[in-house]
Amino acid sequence: MKEKKKKNQKHKFIQKGYGNEPTVIEFNLSKAVIILIVIGVIIATITTVKVITSIMRAQENKVLAGEETNEHVVWVESSDLDEEGNPIKVPVPKGYSASKIPGETSANNGFVIYEGEVDWDAILVDTASQNSMSTQSTEEEESNVENEPSNLETTTQDKENTTNMITSNDSTENTNTNNTMKSDENQEILIEDTISQTNTTENENQFKENIEAPQVSTENEKTTKTEIVKDENDKEEANSQETTLTDTEQTIEENKNTVEDSNNEENSTEQEIKDNQETSNNQESNNQNQQSETNTQAVTNETTTTKNTNVTNEETLETVEPRAVSQQDINIFNLQKERNQYVWVPVKDPSRIFGVDSNGKLWGKLYHYSSTGRSPNNWTERREIMSIYDKMHSKEPDIIHYNTDYDIDSRLQSFQDGKAQDELLLKELEENFYLTIKSIKEYGGFYIGRYETGGLSGTAVVRKMEEDIHSQTWYTMYEKSKELKGENDHVVTSMIWGSLWDETLQWLIDSGATTSNGTKLTYELVGANSTTWGNYTNSRFKYIPSGSITPEETAEKGSTRLPTGSSEYTKVNNIYDLAGNVWDGTLETNSTNSRFSRGGFYGYDGNGNPATHRYGNVPSGSGDRLGLRVLLLIK
Repeated sequence: MKEKKKKNQKHKFIQKGYGNEPTVIEFNLSKAVIILIVIGVIIATITTVKVITSIMRAQENKVLAGEETNEHVVWVESSDLDEEGNPIKVPVPKGYSASKIPGETSANNGFVIYEGEVDWDAILVDTASQNSMSTQSTEEEESNVENEPSNLETTTQDKENTTNMITSNDSTENTNTNNTMKSDENQEILIEDTISQTNTTENENQFKENIEAPQVSTENEKTTKTEIVKDENDKEEANSQETTLTDTEQTIEENKNTVEDSNNEENSTEQEIKDNQETSNNQESNNQNQQSETNTQAVTNETTTTKNTNVTNEETLETVEPRAVSQQDINIFNLQKERNQYVWVPVKDPSRIFGVDSNGKLWGKLYHYSSTGRSPNNWTERREIMSIYDKMHSKEPDIIHYNTDYDIDSRLQSFQDGKAQDELLLKELEENFYLTIKSIKEYGGFYIGRYETGGLSGTAVVRKMEEDIHSQTWYTMYEKSKELKGENDHVVTSMIWGSLWDETLQWLIDSGATTSNGTKLTYELVGANSTTWGNYTNSRFKYIPSGSITPEETAEKGSTRLPTGSSEYTKVNNIYDLAGNVWDGTLETNSTNSRFSRGGFYGYDGNGNPATHRYGNVPSGSGDRLGLRVLLLIK
């Protein structure tokens, strides 16, 4: 009975979960579960760490490679360094290519982007290859010179013959006057000394350089001759150069059929060459340059009077213009005529661009420029609350709603496809301004059209050498500017805000931008007189004529509108025609019936209409002086 009770008791314990066997089983299962969970956590952690590490490494590789991406941009390293010595990165919107053209990669002085993909290897010719070809060409030219009959050995013999000839001439002139005999004796001595000097390696090299120059062009003959005449303080060296060039110059003059009789009373071979040289030069310049006649005293230490030749502007142009235009220059020129381009304007302090009034509305901060600085234009700010003190003056974003003639529904319906006032103001202008500030804060700046907008009567473009840049209403240009983004969903394009026009000009000053002649832009040149970097009636410079196939500035500017970007004279920080050419339309409103255009135009002087100048025009009006400047924002 006792054993039976014990068995029953043990059975009860087992049923209740007690006893050795079930206790051991339950304990092992729990431990196994815990171990599995721990292992799973470890595996998951390791996997997660590997994934995160891979992502971080990939991101680091992109950064090291100079490219960092997000949904809308690729961050590209510029050619500038920040204060810590790291490359400054610029956000390039997807669908655009960062320029690799020298001078267009600087974040501080004009970082340029081109629409679409660009094959830079095809655009930029290998400089090393060019240099190699140039070196090879030079070597071939030198080889040709050495193989010509007028090589050094032959020339040495010719010099001896010349000496004998001159000596013979001197001996036949013993019946002449004493002055002539002295001159001949001195000439013979100097020529003999010269021949002795030219036996050295240095004078042989000099002879080779001098013998090459006349074979290139008559202009080089002039240059060589001028250098010899100018070196009057060292007659022996001048005589050496004259003797060295004697036979070569004779050959050239004979080929030009301009050699005169060499057996004149002077009987001086060197003087004959000088006279013939002068005759040839006078014939080539259409008798514009005159040189006084010299005699045999030019090769002695006696005083020689030489009349300076005055070079006309036309002759100077002929000397400069024939320079070769490289294939790379032509490639870049064609690219800039085919692609839309924009320039990055960095903004370090967005609070300079906008403010918020007591109702929470955003306003653009517009500025008045003078020769000494800039000041707020029609706004004040106190304790971070901005106020527009004259609702009839400069302001943005806004519409012209104080006059029944402009921006009313009926007019907007005519010019803006049935758009109402509120739609234009609330759903477009104010919303656009908010997106503008948001983009600038996120990316640190904005893009401005590199050129004044072309294609205004068709498809708008921002390209070099455009001429369809005028004679459209503000309403038309407003719509054209929005179309420039095309199908790219990573950017927004619009007519530029007046506040961003002001910020661009301030950036030019702050960045140390310079004009084409190297003059640094100041408030004076930006806010008072922009003649030295803009197309105005009182500015004179050269430009690329319409229809040109090479980027050579050969046309003289008068008081006329020019193709976009046709002159380096009007470029600052890679932006063209901010000063002059045509008025650039903006979104800034003025008074009761007009909006402001900025920058002056070709029909005014630069000292009365600088780059900061405002011109009010009615939005329904058009004219050949009115154009457009475009803004590009990254979403």
